[in-house]
Amino acid sequence: MSTTNLTTLQDKVLRLVLAAEATVKAGTLEKSLDASRPTLNRTLSDLVSAGLLIRRGGGRSTCYVATDTAKAMFDTGPTGLDQTPSPNQLTWSQATL
Repeated sequence: MSTTNLTTLQDKVLRLVLAAEATVKAGTLEKSLDASRPTLNRTLSDLVSAGLLIRRGGGRSTCYVATDTAKAMFDTGPTGLDQTPSPNQLTWSQATL
């Protein structure tokens, strides 16, 4: 799956998880995105199935981390993830993780 095959929501979720550089809970993503929990859960499931996210834990403690494949998709050169913010790009603070 390339970035051109991702939906807008999938792209946003992946970028947020990559920016976090740690595991992220669905609830944290839900607060940051304009998406319902069922839609977000389907998106996360699709990204796990595509091999772009890894699901860790279960129930309320479920969290997600990006795979090396996802990191490579957004790699723009030797510095890694493109840090140039787009107009609608969300950013993380340590307090939200």
